[in-house]
Amino acid sequence: MGEFSINDIDEIKKYIYKINNSFIPLIGFDCKTTFYHKSLKKIIITLDFESITKDIRTKLLKFCEHEKIPFDKILIISDNASYQNEQYLFGRSGFEGFTHVMNTYEWMYKVKYGCDIKKIYNCLNFAHNNHRRFVFESLSSNDLLKYGYVSYWNRDLPKEIEDSGYRNDSGLKHLHTTHSNFLPKLIEQTFFSVVTETHHDYGTHDQKEVFITEKTIKSLISQPFMVVSQKGFLSKLHDEGFKTYSEIFDESYDDIDNPIDRINFIIDEIKRLCNIPLDELTDMFEKVRWKVGHNYDVLKSFKQPKKIKKIMDIKERIFFRSTHKFMEKKMDTRIITAGCSFTNSDGTWPYHINEKKYGWVHNIGSVGVGNSYISRSVIWEVNNSIKIGLNPKDIKVLIMWSGISRKEFLSTKRENPFHQLWIDGPHKNWMGNFIRDEGWVTLSPNDSTWIKSSIPHMPWDNKDVTKFLDLYWKHFYSEEESLINTFECILKTQWYLDSLGIEYKMMCWQNIFNKYSFRVPSGWARQEGDEIFGHEIWNLAWRDNTHFRDDRYWPDNATEKISKDTLLLKDWYPNSSHLWDMIDWDKWWFYEDEQVEYGGLAEWVCLKARDPWGNGKDDPGHPSPSSHEKFCKEIIIPILENTNG
Repeated sequence: MGEFSINDIDEIKKYIYKINNSFIPLIGFDCKTTFYHKSLKKIIITLDFESITKDIRTKLLKFCEHEKIPFDKILIISDNASYQNEQYLFGRSGFEGFTHVMNTYEWMYKVKYGCDIKKIYNCLNFAHNNHRRFVFESLSSNDLLKYGYVSYWNRDLPKEIEDSGYRNDSGLKHLHTTHSNFLPKLIEQTFFSVVTETHHDYGTHDQKEVFITEKTIKSLISQPFMVVSQKGFLSKLHDEGFKTYSEIFDESYDDIDNPIDRINFIIDEIKRLCNIPLDELTDMFEKVRWKVGHNYDVLKSFKQPKKIKKIMDIKERIFFRSTHKFMEKKMDTRIITAGCSFTNSDGTWPYHINEKKYGWVHNIGSVGVGNSYISRSVIWEVNNSIKIGLNPKDIKVLIMWSGISRKEFLSTKRENPFHQLWIDGPHKNWMGNFIRDEGWVTLSPNDSTWIKSSIPHMPWDNKDVTKFLDLYWKHFYSEEESLINTFECILKTQWYLDSLGIEYKMMCWQNIFNKYSFRVPSGWARQEGDEIFGHEIWNLAWRDNTHFRDDRYWPDNATEKISKDTLLLKDWYPNSSHLWDMIDWDKWWFYEDEQVEYGGLAEWVCLKARDPWGNGKDDPGHPSPSSHEKFCKEIIIPILENTNG
């Protein structure tokens, strides 16, 4: 159990390819190093400078289940030493990487002490998230910003300090900015640092493990500090042999359970220190500077754990740099599937296609996207597949179009002054990009990304993005323009695929072409006769008015027409009708019966399959994996077996 045979080399390549090409945060396109370990006989996924969260672990587990990748044959190396003994997860600290760089480029971390102090403290917050915003706003409301060098999103440091680092040194381009972005003048001109660590339990329940990153390590080797992080963070540093500064700071904050109280305690400490006379502060910090030297020596001599040393032994690693070429040779047919979360989510229909029989499935669907994004992603993916050598006749495309109201906005670092604010935050589920390099790494959102509107008032994790989209929905959204855009996206994709002779089939997540509604029948929790629209009809919450129940079947007494014989939107909005006439409807699949026309997956699940709606309490808005599997078997497979598409 849990080991590959070296004879399984083709299977290993296939699994690594699928993992590298997944959409799992940090593990999919973002993961830089995945390899096969000869002695351990496992696939190793390394997350350099990152810590895996419970949410990401759950996503990976589900992905492996759906892709039939044996999870016990995977080992994830996370840069979080809190994980040590889990079956599939091992944590290394960030200390090892710094130790190597310090011993090679020791001059890079030299600081001249005894310089003129210009500010009491420093607090760097390059990336936005909830606890950093709370800290910044607390510093501002307590009138403490004037005492410190504080960066936050678009609040920059003085140029003199920014230029004192080495991140732009041409001789250090090979180093990750984690190591090279050290600012000596910032240290020289302040007494102490307030480190806002990557993980904090304010606003999230998924970051409770202590995660020591370069942010703390840079302070360890340069000046006294307080850390805004999880409870027990300082204790973890003590366990590793480092000294902290209880002579200056009241470090009892490290024992406070409540995350907000912990931050407020640190703010009070900053306030106290900012009110101590300068000469007194100078004397206090001079007396403890020896601890910086102690911490420097501890870090410089840090030894890599034997287990990590064995795992990362270069002689034991086999890399498959060309797994995508292997897959192209191994599977002549490429099936490209595209859509929203009805296409790429937990156990959706593309994951039930038998690849050995029908060809390799490349699912480029993305949660929350609209039809512009879907069209762009299909065109890019087909074009890229042909560029790397696939014959158009060996490509099949299945598209499940999304709601017409959804829209994406391209945000770039070059042109959008709010770009950094918009891309910060956990999970990144409001962003998407489909362009990638030859190593299957997507364009970094640091440079450009598509911001998804999804549905009105979608509660994305990034509140600044939500505010921007609220303005769009309130002042700029037009159903008619959205319909025209959807028709244009369909036609653009249709004409492109036709020009290459590529077989394809289009369908919808639910009816997006009619103006229809539904009146709640008697006997259900929602008021009889209430008029409801769109997806509200098919998720069946009107049956019980609760978050989720596992018995949400379409009721037998709901037999009236819903979308059948209703007005088409193209007739309601005549500016779009000429586009409707150009769509090749022979290339479409619809579910239709006595109640609905131009129906999609949602109607099929409720009215044809008669399955209960919902994928558990965490995802009540989507069909279950079993419904997707049934849909794949009864609808998708016959489409693939029809050589005329």
